[in-house]
Amino acid sequence: MNQSVRLLAVLGFQKSGTTHLRNQLVNACAARTNVNEGCPALLTPHASFGRCSRFHNCTPAAAAAYACVDPGGVYSSADAFEHVDYDQLRGMGPFYTTSLAIVMLVREPADRAYAAYSMLRSWRMGPPIVGISKRLNFSSFVARDIDRIRTMRAGILGRCDWRQGVVCYSAYASGILRFRNAFIGATGVEPPIHYSVFERMRKDPLAQLNAVLELAGLPRQRNLSKTAFRRATEYGPPEKDLNTTLNRIRQFLARETERFYVLFGGRIPEWDAHQPWTQ
Repeated sequence: MNQSVRLLAVLGFQKSGTTHLRNQLVNACAARTNVNEGCPALLTPHASFGRCSRFHNCTPAAAAAYACVDPGGVYSSADAFEHVDYDQLRGMGPFYTTSLAIVMLVREPADRAYAAYSMLRSWRMGPPIVGISKRLNFSSFVARDIDRIRTMRAGILGRCDWRQGVVCYSAYASGILRFRNAFIGATGVEPPIHYSVFERMRKDPLAQLNAVLELAGLPRQRNLSKTAFRRATEYGPPEKDLNTTLNRIRQFLARETERFYVLFGGRIPEWDAHQPWTQ
């Protein structure tokens, strides 16, 4: 692998800003970035780190960097590293430590779950969870989801599937730690993880985009494209006692959120302002 080639992996938790950031990276095509959605294929040897990607949006003759933006990449990439033979990655440690940047997108846990529920309700077809989201209001949907998690085997929070519910994806610590352990087990090195907070991206999207571009060694942008945060599913339908349900999610995931703050390296005031015990 040519050490001048950089790899940027944006591993989102669904509804944390992946589509917005992906659109901005595509718009920065002048930065010679090739963007697709399949992070496992880029992070493991099977696709030669993306040079055989089928999802080209920018196709320069010689890309200075490859990027993947994957809303479920925390889990799918962990799966990939767990099934890679260590011998396949032997000697690749220097690449992973010098040429790879991993950005994880996170959003206030309850708000993210509500946005995911709203997205499911907006779909006309899909897996069974789409029909369930249309039959149940948010409160009943969350109650069903929490009961399902409580009855599942240990470790389910690190192995989430968006086709099963919306609360699990907000258990950031378990997902990140599983990815980290799988990455270390496969490569022998610590993953270079950086975090981008949705609420801050929404407040100043240009600054957050440039922070990500700098991690990949790419030029800063002066302007944003006009695709920022326009998805109709951002908010769900009006519902009585919505805050009660959101607080139930926050309380259920309180330990997970505290564990994530340790990984993040500090508290996130934009999230703490929503915690029921701080109001």
